[in-house]
Amino acid sequence: MSHDGPGFRVSLFGTSRVVGPDGERPLSPFQLALVSLVYAEGSITRPDVARILWNAEADPTIRQRIRQLRHGIKRRLGGDALDAKGDALLARGEYASDIEDYRTAIDSQQLVVATRLIRNGFLLDLNPGISDAFDDWRDSFSASLERGLRSAISTTWQAASGGGDWVQARDAAEAMYLLEPSDAGSAVRVIEARARMGKLRSAESAYAEFCDSLSGEAVPSDVEALMQRVRLLGPEDDGVEVIDTPFVGRRDSLDRLANVVASVRGGSFSFALVVGESGIGKTRLLGELQRTAHLEGFRCLRAQPVELERRITLNPILDALSDVDIEPHLDALGEPWRTVIGTLLPANSLRFPVGKPPPIEETALSRRLLDAMSLLLERIAAEQPTILFLDDMQWADATTIAALQFFQRRWGASAFGVIAAARPELIDPKDPAAKYLAGDGSVPVTRIELGELSEGEAQLLVGSLGQDRIGDETTRKLFELAGLNPLYLTELTRDFLADRLHFPENPEDSVRIPISLKEILAARTQNLARETMAVANLLAVGAKPMRLTDVAAMLQISLDLAADAADDLNGAGLAGLDRDRVWIRHDLFRSALYAEMSEARRAVLHRKHAEHIGADGSEDSAGSLSVHYDHAGETELAANHGWIAGERAMERGAVAEAAHFYEVVTRNEQAPPRRAIATARLATALHLNRDISRANPALELASTRLRAAGMSDRARRMDIRRVEGLSEAGDTPTEDLIERLGAIKSDATEAEDWEAVALALDVE
Repeated sequence: MSHDGPGFRVSLFGTSRVVGPDGERPLSPFQLALVSLVYAEGSITRPDVARILWNAEADPTIRQRIRQLRHGIKRRLGGDALDAKGDALLARGEYASDIEDYRTAIDSQQLVVATRLIRNGFLLDLNPGISDAFDDWRDSFSASLERGLRSAISTTWQAASGGGDWVQARDAAEAMYLLEPSDAGSAVRVIEARARMGKLRSAESAYAEFCDSLSGEAVPSDVEALMQRVRLLGPEDDGVEVIDTPFVGRRDSLDRLANVVASVRGGSFSFALVVGESGIGKTRLLGELQRTAHLEGFRCLRAQPVELERRITLNPILDALSDVDIEPHLDALGEPWRTVIGTLLPANSLRFPVGKPPPIEETALSRRLLDAMSLLLERIAAEQPTILFLDDMQWADATTIAALQFFQRRWGASAFGVIAAARPELIDPKDPAAKYLAGDGSVPVTRIELGELSEGEAQLLVGSLGQDRIGDETTRKLFELAGLNPLYLTELTRDFLADRLHFPENPEDSVRIPISLKEILAARTQNLARETMAVANLLAVGAKPMRLTDVAAMLQISLDLAADAADDLNGAGLAGLDRDRVWIRHDLFRSALYAEMSEARRAVLHRKHAEHIGADGSEDSAGSLSVHYDHAGETELAANHGWIAGERAMERGAVAEAAHFYEVVTRNEQAPPRRAIATARLATALHLNRDISRANPALELASTRLRAAGMSDRARRMDIRRVEGLSEAGDTPTEDLIERLGAIKSDATEAEDWEAVALALDVE
């Protein structure tokens, strides 16, 4: 804990001492005892000091002793560590102390921090010799600290674990484990908390430490059973530990899914379907619930259908059963079920030979298969409550979907459930999976729709990924680029932290799009009509909200068609709508749409925007016109409007924006003198904006172009600025810079350019 003040720190945990800026300040035992009393209590009366230190009343003699102690402390510390108010002695606010650290840790629920302080002991070096009353006070105070800590740990564990906040719950569990490493209850809590956070090796380590602490005694059954379930979760990825993506929000969704799990435990077949766009958190939500269910004693089967295998019969279910020893169940089922199921499994997965199932009418084949799978899963669930987690259900084969519906309609009393996730936009209305989406009651479904995070949750996500190194302004920019989609935010935040993401300085600049997000965009746009994509492309090029009437006019389509396209884009989650205005929802989508267009298509649309903007003749539109004409390849118009925009920006002090427009001019201006002046204006703006790495080469180019155009006086000023820039960059020896200035002064003197001489002297 940092303090402004004399830089002293009072330590009460472990050995008591007072440390100043230059090291520990030696105090006598009674001086340390007085400091410890005051800082531990915060405020204590002189009568209480007398009773604790000397077992005496606060008579004049004792009061004089207290004054002498205070004086000695002040002399040794070079300042008074104790304040007085009436008959009370108080701790000085500007003196830091570890007892204050402890209280702050308790208040902020940093329980591991508080526990580590407690474990150091309290005033260990002030042994008997002060007084019996002091020993009693120290023991009582230490016990009260530990009681407060244990109460905070218990309260936090109950609230956090019950509410699914496993970050806070883990802190409480780790704190209790530090206090009582050989207690079975502490071991159970810390193993569970670490496992729920995905730290499986860490959970194994806690188990090993607990076993060692038993000195050969038998491991309690509840600890052993928990550890067996943890081991079934699978190993962590090898390699160095990285920052985990935090699980934020989704509290209501988790609570609803927890009710589904409870229903399964009660013996009902329950089906929950989590729907939402890619990246919205469906897979993560299923993963969190699976870990919870597994640790609570459920058998958790997991399947991940993929598009390329969506025609393989029952492939997701068979994949999910690959870790289950199903031969005993098949033997118990007997024929024909044993053979029917056996023919679906890989040939080398069974120890018994699989023949052909007995003949049956073709119309009954599917029913026999569904009966066989139903009987198998019912037996598995009778052995242990079971949940099938089925991610990307839209890629599941039709037989798997039919089997799930069959199970649900005919299920018995075994504890079995399905928790699936799907992307509705990828499910054709004719697909069997559409029944689960329809919610028509034929197959009861608990449907959970995931939307974007709240702003508070998104801030928590970005803050956790950045370990609180990302400021509010950067967070706002990330929100503007990614919206509140957790995948987008995660990908862009990580790119930003890795210095792979650079925010655009101008609205029309594109942002690098992660591959995974390109695929998401492709999934959203693949079924959109050509007219709808034309509207999307127009909006992407415009990079701002547009009126539907303008959209219709620019694309030469009817207003009704433009409105229908806007509705389709909104339905695909690409566009926002507000009455008659439409826009691409996130810059991330806009940039991706823009990048996918051909260069010719972009040029056409930029020209349309420029012509539309230029129709009103407003001077304030010069910037937009320069940009659109630049992308349209209209060099003369781009340069003319760039000059206007650059000058207006420089007049307003918007130097960075001015540099951008001057760069447009230099790229498009054909006349050498005007291009030279524009280069000089660009270099000057970059230099003023302290963009030295770009300014220095621009200044050199400007000087060359100005001299070639016969403007040597302006060229000298560029040379002087470049010397300043080289000096600021620090890569050029001072002697070389002085020599350059000398050459500039000589040239300016010969040309009688006395202003340049003065400028060079100032720089020199």
